[in-house]
Amino acid sequence: MNTLEIKQELKRLIESESNPDILSSLYEILNKSAGQAEVLREKLISRARQANEDIANNRIMNREGIERRTDDLL
Repeated sequence: MNTLEIKQELKRLIESESNPDILSSLYEILNKSAGQAEVLREKLISRARQANEDIANNRIMNREGIERRTDDLL
């Protein structure tokens, strides 16, 4: 099933469902998923900002520096 087919089937199933507990559970699952996506988005934005700040302040390492650091940790 592709994404469109899954969405269509979910819509059909939700429309035919009359049990409020099941509908509530589905709502919670989908709502939680949307919240997690927003948290991930904010984390990615924060990391990108930090990376840009590091680059602007010349806090970067070349490949040799990274390899040396990795070797020291192992």
